Amino acid sequence: MRVIKVPLKAAFTDLTDLKTDDPTLRTRIAELRANKSYGVLVRGPRGAGNPLAVVLRPTAFVPPAAQTEHFCFLWNGERIHKLFSLPAETKVIVPEDLLKSESDTAA
Repeated sequence: MRVIKVPLKAAFTDLTDLKTDDPTLRTRIAELRANKSYGVLVRGPRGAGNPLAVVLRPTAFVPPAAQTEHFCFLWNGERIHKLFSLPAETKVIVPEDLLKSESDTAA
């Protein structure tokens, strides 16, 4: 998997007050998409203080995009159980540890 970095130029609707399992969240996002919203901010895996951007229109981006890191995901037949950054590093990342990380990449 490649990480692509590109700045956002549009205003996003803040929905971080809704939990990810709240059915209202999906409904609100669908309404905003139908109304041609650029995107929304939702609660990230570490809580409302660490939002994630959900881009609903590609015109929200400011080109050009820049390729950054590459990751390799290891599947054990049931789930991704390990991942590592390429070129191959000696440190293997356990997916559950990403939620404990302060890195924005982990989001």
